[in-house]
Amino acid sequence: MIAISIALFWCLTTLVIIQIPYVIAFIQQLRRTRADSALPRLALPKATIILCLRGADPFLPDCLKRLLSQDYPNYQLHIVVDNPDDPAWSVVNQIVTNQIDLPVKVSSLRVRHATCSLKCSALLQAVAELDPDCEIVALLDADTITHPTWLQELVTPLQDPQIGATTGNRWYMPSSNGWGSLIRYLWNASVIVYMYKYTIPWGGSLAVRADIVRQPELLQQWQQSLVEDATLYQAIKARGLQIQPVLSVLMVNRENCQLFSFLRWLQRQFVFVRLYHPAWTESVCFNGIILALLLCLYALLPVALFIQQWQAAAWLSGAVLLNLSISVLLLIGIHREVCLGLDNRGEANNPFSAIALVKLLIGIPLSQLLCNLMLISALLVRRIEWRGITYHIQGPQQIQLEQYNPYQPLNPASSMVSLW
Repeated sequence: MIAISIALFWCLTTLVIIQIPYVIAFIQQLRRTRADSALPRLALPKATIILCLRGADPFLPDCLKRLLSQDYPNYQLHIVVDNPDDPAWSVVNQIVTNQIDLPVKVSSLRVRHATCSLKCSALLQAVAELDPDCEIVALLDADTITHPTWLQELVTPLQDPQIGATTGNRWYMPSSNGWGSLIRYLWNASVIVYMYKYTIPWGGSLAVRADIVRQPELLQQWQQSLVEDATLYQAIKARGLQIQPVLSVLMVNRENCQLFSFLRWLQRQFVFVRLYHPAWTESVCFNGIILALLLCLYALLPVALFIQQWQAAAWLSGAVLLNLSISVLLLIGIHREVCLGLDNRGEANNPFSAIALVKLLIGIPLSQLLCNLMLISALLVRRIEWRGITYHIQGPQQIQLEQYNPYQPLNPASSMVSLW
């Protein structure tokens, strides 16, 4: 057992150390972004923001109000609501009605393709109705609360003809100490580094050249896909263009969630990566090894203690403590830089309570196990549920919407719980 314990210690230590340079590079880029926050004075092209809605997300009113007050000279907002009876309609009508300062178009989804997600159907409709002189399309989700220069920060790098799209990312800052909210925070704090490393676009805060989204090939892909951002990645790379991460538009999500609901959502996210992203195989191999090592570690440690194999227990305990210590230090580094960036934008960053900090320490190894389990389980998933709609998956471009139903809210309208 001693030999196995030593091997586990060094294998885990090596895998943890491998990740440190990526995290440091991410932190340094956050720091550079904060230091160079001044936006250049450039002529900005006409842009259209597309927001697809199914259900009234907890912060939808804030999302809409912020979109209507962007510091951008020439843009319009196009909202596509899934159904005339959708709960989002009343929120949209309440806030957008009598809006005269900004061109706003609100429409109901007319064609629900059976071969793609409802979101992709909504995007297809919105793209078909773009003004001919629109040069930039910005996408976001209903849980994205933008700041005044959000659109400008996304569009400015697109002045470079080699950049086809820009993307921000999400940052969870839950208001509760529930396990689901804290585990989601920990998962996101780690995955955000790899989304930056692999330039994975996030449809919740993204801008792309309009001529790219008008491509018939991309529109055909969307009509057969579950998600828009991962297929967009392929279209941009196929044209030899780059995707530019914009770390100044890390968007804060203050919603809460239950652990079981989060794990189901996370599994769905991993299914999307499995279907559409080229880094899937690398991710499965790397995280599969980590999961196997962690399972061995946490299974052998109590056994070593029980049979009084103190030397083996010391090596195994050292692996646990080293893994936890490095994870905490890296997490503190990322969290600190993100919070400083939020300070620059005038946004609140509520500190964690003492109870939350204790739960976060326990949650680090728990999140490593659970999130890697969800990643491996995504290999077997052939059917997902997304906001009340079930999709059958036979392949990346073989999607079947099984049955359409209008959205039925599960939580009270005042709830801060994320919609799934």
